[in-house]
Amino acid sequence: CCTNGYELMELVEKELPDLVILDINMPFITGLEAARQIRHSYPHIKIVFLTGYTEFDYAKQAVELNALKYIVKPVSAQELRAVLDEARTALDRENRRIQKMADLEQLYWKSRKVLVHDLLGNLAQSGTIYERARAHGLQWDRNTFFQVAV
Repeated sequence: CCTNGYELMELVEKELPDLVILDINMPFITGLEAARQIRHSYPHIKIVFLTGYTEFDYAKQAVELNALKYIVKPVSAQELRAVLDEARTALDRENRRIQKMADLEQLYWKSRKVLVHDLLGNLAQSGTIYERARAHGLQWDRNTFFQVAV
């Protein structure tokens, strides 16, 4: 819990939380400005606004900052629990996406090694590469030499 926007930003930088709950009205740095800074530096952090402000413009800015929720006080424990569950679900989904991307990248690099090995093996067999080229409509004299850099 922080008493002002400066403390909040220091804590975010130090702890790198998964979720930040902000009020619009905070001393020194408003909740919207804090959300902008968080979004810029730590786009993975989920943001929830819990505020007494019902003005549409504030909610619109929160949406533009990709806030997970904009809740107007007073809020019940049940409603807050539902928001926290939604945040957990969103974080789990994001973590699965990140893991899937890491797995795909690892698969890419493994596949690339196999492809390079296959290519170099085919280069050593000029007849094989010549026949493959012909199959793709490429023709050249068998006595033509090529230089390959890998």
